[in-house]
Amino acid sequence: MPIRDHVPSRGNVFADLNLPQPDDLLAKAELSAKIIREIQRRRMTQGQAAAILGVDQPKISALKQGKLSAFSIERLMRFLILLGCDIEHCHSKDEYAINRQTPSGLISDTKETDEGPCRETCTNGG
Repeated sequence: MPIRDHVPSRGNVFADLNLPQPDDLLAKAELSAKIIREIQRRRMTQGQAAAILGVDQPKISALKQGKLSAFSIERLMRFLILLGCDIEHCHSKDEYAINRQTPSGLISDTKETDEGPCRETCTNGG
């Protein structure tokens, strides 16, 4: 089997693939993953999630399948807010962290950026 050359990732698979607007694509992927995790954590059906987010069920299905072209970063952030998260920009639209308060304490997802850590609070009563 031939040995294949490889190039180390620059930290953004979309940039590695030379796709247009790689930072936006990465932000959408990360935000949608957090939305999906929250939906799963709450054990909601797609229909229940759709009702909370004000969309139809096929939009939730598209989100879960990674079909994100119909979703803006702002819309995905709005979804997180509707799920009980407080979203705050730090330096740019792709820098964010989401914290969620649980009965056992604060769960924090912090994204380290070139400009330093960025923290935001996501409190969730559920």
